[in-house]
Amino acid sequence: MRIPRILSLSLLFILTVTTLSAQESQAPAGANGARVEPVFPEANTNLIFVEGEDTAATNFSKEPIVNYGCSGKRTLQLSRTTGLQDGAPFYADFLFYAETSGTYELWYGGTPSGPRDELAESYSSPFSYQLDEGRTRTAYREEIAVVENYAPSYYWNLVGDVAVSAGEHKIRFQVQDRRRYDGRYYFYLDCFFLIKKEGQRRLPVTAPPVFPRNMADRSINRPFKAIDDYLILIRDRPQDVKALVELSMIYSLLSDYLSALKYLKRAEILQPDNLDIKLLIAKNYIWKGEVENGLEKYQELLDEAPERLDVWLEIGKVAAWTGRYQDSLQYYRDALRYHPGNIEIKVNMAITHLWNSDELAANALLAESFEEEKGSLAALKKMADALEVAGYPQKAIEIYRQAQALFPTFVEPFILETELLRKIGRNEEADRVDERIRAHFVESAQLNRFLEIEKKKQTLKDWLVEEYRKRLAASPDNLELRELLAQVLFWQGKRRQAIGEYLNILTNHAYSYIKNMDANSIGLYELLDKTAVAAALFDNLGRLTAERKLSIRNQYQRYENVRKDAARVETETAAVNARIAELEKEAAAATDEKTAQAAEKKLAEVRENLAALTKKRTELAAAIKVERETLEKLLREGYKFIEQIGEAQTVLETVAPKVVQIGATETDERARFNEEIEQTGWALDRNEFINELIASRENGLFLASHILARIRASERKFGEARSLIEERVTAPDSDVPVETRYLYLQTLLWDGKTADADAYLATQGAGLNKFAFYIPALKELIQKIFGEGIFYKNLSDDFDKEIDLYFAELDKTQAGGAAASARAQGLLDTLFDTVHERIFRTAFRYYLDTALI
Repeated sequence: MRIPRILSLSLLFILTVTTLSAQESQAPAGANGARVEPVFPEANTNLIFVEGEDTAATNFSKEPIVNYGCSGKRTLQLSRTTGLQDGAPFYADFLFYAETSGTYELWYGGTPSGPRDELAESYSSPFSYQLDEGRTRTAYREEIAVVENYAPSYYWNLVGDVAVSAGEHKIRFQVQDRRRYDGRYYFYLDCFFLIKKEGQRRLPVTAPPVFPRNMADRSINRPFKAIDDYLILIRDRPQDVKALVELSMIYSLLSDYLSALKYLKRAEILQPDNLDIKLLIAKNYIWKGEVENGLEKYQELLDEAPERLDVWLEIGKVAAWTGRYQDSLQYYRDALRYHPGNIEIKVNMAITHLWNSDELAANALLAESFEEEKGSLAALKKMADALEVAGYPQKAIEIYRQAQALFPTFVEPFILETELLRKIGRNEEADRVDERIRAHFVESAQLNRFLEIEKKKQTLKDWLVEEYRKRLAASPDNLELRELLAQVLFWQGKRRQAIGEYLNILTNHAYSYIKNMDANSIGLYELLDKTAVAAALFDNLGRLTAERKLSIRNQYQRYENVRKDAARVETETAAVNARIAELEKEAAAATDEKTAQAAEKKLAEVRENLAALTKKRTELAAAIKVERETLEKLLREGYKFIEQIGEAQTVLETVAPKVVQIGATETDERARFNEEIEQTGWALDRNEFINELIASRENGLFLASHILARIRASERKFGEARSLIEERVTAPDSDVPVETRYLYLQTLLWDGKTADADAYLATQGAGLNKFAFYIPALKELIQKIFGEGIFYKNLSDDFDKEIDLYFAELDKTQAGGAAASARAQGLLDTLFDTVHERIFRTAFRYYLDTALI
């Protein structure tokens, strides 16, 4: 059976890649396995070129924008009408490594900066830049030179000289202001570069594919005109093609592609053979979303100039980007008729096959291209670069590995592999390639220096992450720094870590909002805490009353029992004394010695009984005193208990009218809140908010536990609330915020654990005083209602009467207990509902205010 050519080529590519990948851990060596002398890539130390999409962190947008006319085919674009929270600036941070110190010119490709002059036309935002920790400098339009337009909305701009030392650096491009034309934040950044100077002379460099053609050109270095000025100029000089094109460029800057097309078509009528105008028309059609019209215009241009390889590549890529894979493949086939064997066409054609899920055809074409170009390291680099940009880094890595085998003396394919591996987060593999390099090439100071510099360049973003983490360890509440770290992680592709940092940021913001709500609700919490103390008494009033009555009854019985024992001993003592008197008479009347001795013996025995009874009388007298005092103490404590019930009732009477006032205020606030919901057209999903907090807590964010505990406490789930924070609160040397300690106290109070709350206040009260002004009064109230004490009342010896009087008064007081308990619960219901609603109103505003983060 004959194997189809496409299948055989595809299998060849796969087998080649598999074989070479399997050899990846082996060090390719010379013919005899010896190390080889390295051939280093051409040095270009006078130029530091950085793509916009290689940002370390940015909030311009979530991802780079594809633009075929830009360097690297991608660009950063800031274009939005809304600002950031608290007026924070938009920024893009970049890292670079300078091999030598000196003066460099800073250039960038993008929209010209906005003007300082408030009367000048403002079609883009002004930007500022900061090198490392140096001064932030604003580069207004008046202070930069606009040198060349290389794509619609993109110009080469010379900013000025900067002093750069050898080593790692960070530069920030920052946008704080809107363009004045329509109030939009608008700044495009394709790339920037630093070119070294000696005096006023730029040192020679090897230019990348997209680069200024003439860095000395200042022919377009003039302010943009107002649209009305262009219209007047065109009215007066209708044949002025340059004015028509310039006006179209302004409209492109403003994203008004319809108007741009209008004036480009007028220019095309005047110069129908102008290919640049046709290309601009095609691009504006694409940006306007009219892809078919754009592709037709590209084709019209190519019919007239099929030698334009750049346009063939662009039309094929645009068709593929818009899902027209068959059209894209046909464009590339047509291109190969005019540019046979061109590696860029073929690799982009293979990428279209990949996007069309036809990996067999893609691998066949890549294998064919590889076979044709394997003698050219430059061609293989183009293949790998195109695959990386298209989103196939593994295929690019495989080509670099093949290049290492084909060009064993060249260091560059090894370095390109390590660079790409680190870029996609496979650092351990990159380290193994570093080891292979050192095992493969002859060691030298030059090689060591080269590898050291390359690794520093490749690990700049890791270096920045470590720097941010160190600073956060010292200042964990620095949310601005944490957001920078999140952006760095996001742009490194470490999305899980970035999301974790964003959760931390949002949780900190949420905590800040809840903290402020707590601070603004101290008056409400005072009422709630005091009502909870009173309610704890009323909720247990029946049990406490019954226990107190039983205690008094039992004590009275003990007192009576001792009195009865004392009365019995008194009777026995009287009888013994009478017997002693009888025996003494008998002894005195005895006529003989024997009778006298017998009487004395009996008398001694009876006197011993008297001594025992006397001792017993003394003991019982003391016992009567103790039992009487205990009974009196219980009765006086009982009257104190009645007084404490009165204190609790006073709390309710004081709180009740204030709760009514709060209810009225809350009604108004609820109405305003409902209006706010209607205006925003958005309502808070409470379950989503809670689930986000649970996720944050599972990621180890204690502040999320605090917020959850506050929510659960407002739902009267006090045990659950306490369990969320108790371990951290009660830990030795606890570092939890005072707000959390305050919340822990409240979970005890609201749960009726007044004794535990009192004990906690004994150790933490001083610190809590600074947060809640009423804490001393709360401690005093707990003592008044639950503290030990007696009521100084004169009591008669008629304890039957005293007890009956006390029980009657206690029963009278208790009769209102059920009503007081119900009243307390009603007040608590209102207060807890108020806290709960405040929490979620706060959460709603937190969501609105942090939507821009």
